[in-house]
Amino acid sequence: MAAQPRAPGASAPPSPARPGELRRPVCALRRVAACGTGYWRAWAIALPALAASLLGLPAGGIGFTITSVWFWHVAGFSFATAMTTRTASATNDR
Repeated sequence: MAAQPRAPGASAPPSPARPGELRRPVCALRRVAACGTGYWRAWAIALPALAASLLGLPAGGIGFTITSVWFWHVAGFSFATAMTTRTASATNDR
């Protein structure tokens, strides 16, 4: 599949997180700072979801597996949305 050409004046898409950010905390924190309040909203969503996922423990192994998978979907979506939306708008503002 060929890449779609960009319209004149359109900025490049946001760069994805690079593997080096895992080993360089300063770069990772810079990326978090670029996200602003969206990052903290993602935490506000993820922490109650984590607490809710623990409700699957009394149901046994399968209950915890289901709620744990649900939690990772919620947390992943929250942080991915916060990180890509904010960095995309920051990239477009330049």
